[in-house]
Amino acid sequence: SQNGSLGFGCSAIRSYQGQCERRLRKMLGPTVIECSTDPRGEFSPCFRGVTCTNDASLFPPYSCGSCPSGYLGDGQTCVDIDECGNASPCSSVVTCQNTPGGFVCPNCPSGYSGSNKTGSGLLDATANNQTCTDINECATNNGGCDSKTNCTNSMGSFNCSSCPFGYTGTGLTGCGLGICCLLNLDN
Repeated sequence: SQNGSLGFGCSAIRSYQGQCERRLRKMLGPTVIECSTDPRGEFSPCFRGVTCTNDASLFPPYSCGSCPSGYLGDGQTCVDIDECGNASPCSSVVTCQNTPGGFVCPNCPSGYSGSNKTGSGLLDATANNQTCTDINECATNNGGCDSKTNCTNSMGSFNCSSCPFGYTGTGLTGCGLGICCLLNLDN
């Protein structure tokens, strides 16, 4: 092209205005500088799932809606928010998993009560954080320890004390009379 002409009878300065723009669009079809009419939105200049609106009064001649929940940006470029790193939505006894547009707090481990949590975005990540509460196993049936032993609760677990002198076994498996007690030798 010579002297700024685009070869379609349009000057470079007027290439996106009036008749020239309509002539170019008719010849070229939808381009990456306008919203696609493709129902799947594969050729949209906006981020996946963001509404694209053609507007000839703008340059480029389109506008993008807001980024989806869990993303930050201008609608054309959206970047995943790391809710795990920015808001700590999960209990300290589980590992938060950042996902595209969201996060997952897995189920509380054995020895704790509480449920999993999933969400999207910082608002969701800071609202009602996951809570995993220690279960006091000793509060029910001495934690399953032999009645001759003591149950000691710990975070997410418990311990049974040793069997008393003269008994064999463990506090968890049960205490049986030792040979000295059976023969009455402990006097």
